Amino acid sequence: MLATAKVRWVPWSDFAIVPPLYNEASNLSLVSYDEDQWQVELGLAKRMTPALAVTGTVGWDSGAGNPVTSLGPIEGYYSAGLGAKYNVTENWAVSAGGKYLWFGDAEGQIPNKNIVSDFEDNDGFALGMKLSYQAN
Repeated sequence: MLATAKVRWVPWSDFAIVPPLYNEASNLSLVSYDEDQWQVELGLAKRMTPALAVTGTVGWDSGAGNPVTSLGPIEGYYSAGLGAKYNVTENWAVSAGGKYLWFGDAEGQIPNKNIVSDFEDNDGFALGMKLSYQAN
């Protein structure tokens, strides 16, 4: 059994995309954020047999403030994921996993701070598969 933890902080409040020509014409940032972002993910992994290992994760992301930009139309999320790795031979392995995300509700704004959209009750998922070879 293996327990994992990941904590990530991004100082988004210090970040802005300000293209010179755009800013000259509008006197606005193309994208900027009001808050910093925190992300936490906890996981457990267990080797079931010498060839099979499984893992599960739960996560939380704070988002970077609401209203949001059109480049990131969610205000954080909660997530749950499952994965497995199976060693087919000594050199070959197959891995697969998925994560389900419950996105936070948010209002979308354009650079002049006008609210132009409303995002509610959204979710998403990510799936992945990998075939790997490792030489001895």
